[in-house]
Amino acid sequence: LVGQDWGGPVAAGVGARSRTRVHGLVFANTAVLRPKRPFRTKAFHRLARVPLASDVLFRLGNFPIPFLDYVQGDRSTIGTQEKRAYRWPFERVRDRAGPLALARMVPNAETHPSTPTIDEVGAWVEGFMGPSALVWGTRDPILGRALTRHIELLPDAKVYESNAGHFLQEEVPDLVTGAIRGVLDAPSASAKSAVNS
Repeated sequence: LVGQDWGGPVAAGVGARSRTRVHGLVFANTAVLRPKRPFRTKAFHRLARVPLASDVLFRLGNFPIPFLDYVQGDRSTIGTQEKRAYRWPFERVRDRAGPLALARMVPNAETHPSTPTIDEVGAWVEGFMGPSALVWGTRDPILGRALTRHIELLPDAKVYESNAGHFLQEEVPDLVTGAIRGVLDAPSASAKSAVNS
């Protein structure tokens, strides 16, 4: 399974529900662990919960699409063409609920509706025994600092660290594909246990 940003928890959720079919994990600038308590959300996620202002900003302003380059280590990696591609699914105002909903899905309290699922997914990731890799851009203003905790809780994961920002697939695609190849080529957990017995 491979996931970046919200793709991490989504992919891990699939894995948690189909445990026997997962060979390995590659996560890039995401949050796939059980949230730390007390909850501390980023300014971006707090902004998404401001009544009315968040709807205007996300739906009418198509936020954060016009500013995607600002979360990159190298801003030139998201230019006009890339922004156009990211903007395409959100051309109409009525299509822009997704980014706002995703930002609001980040748990900010025990009572948040996402908390039980994120805890379940995080527990599965933390207990995963197969090959895994973390691909991280440390200049990501949203998730760059999350690498340390992921390394602590996934000590066997191979770490691919860079000065990139948030959208690693745009900035360091070879690093991402290298991590995927490494996990694909690694022996599965069952193969490792057979060798060790």
